[in-house]
Parts: sequence; structure tokens; C-alpha cells
Amino acid sequence: DSGINLRPDGGGNGFPSGHTFAASYGASYIARQCAGKIPYIGPVAVLAAGFTATSRVDAEKHNPWQVLFGAMFALIFDRAFQRSKSRARRKAFFAKLRALGR
Repeated sequence: DSGINLRPDGGGNGFPSGHTFAASYGASYIARQCAGKIPYIGPVAVLAAGFTATSRVDAEKHNPWQVLFGAMFALIFDRAFQRSKSRARRKAFFAKLRALGR
């Protein structure tokens, strides 16, 4: 294993932090979907993801870099997935319009 993949306890498969990825992806999704509908849900979701990340470092399961990259990958993945869903919706909408025009 390379250095970035080593866990603080000496084990492997530490990069990136999967727990932090899942918590950050969930927080990003919740914050985006509930923005303006439920007050304070975005900051609460981000705090929960931060708590998860901090707990992984505190438990010595990951180092700060592994946790940081887990969170970054989650945010990038969420934004990329959101864009692809938007494209698919636009294509379906215009396909329906074309079908109506025939």
C-alpha cells in the first residue's frame, strides 16, 4: 500500500474515508434538496458530516487527508450526478415536445 492508503493503525484501504464520503454526500444532497423548505437543515447536515469526519480521525481509523479527500470526492460526485440528472431530464422534456409536434 502507498502512504496515503495506510490507516493510522497500520492497516490498508484507508483512502478515501468511506464514512466521510457517505456523510458528506448525504449532507450535500439534503442541503441542496431542502434549501428554502426546511430552515437550518443544510447547516445541521453539514455539522453531522463534520462530526462523522472528526470521529474517524479521533478513532484513529483515518488521517485528516483521507477524511478531507473523502469529503471532496463526495461533493464532486454529488455535483456531477446532479448535472447528469439535469441533462437526462432536459433530454426527456425535449423528446416529449418533439413527439407532441409530430
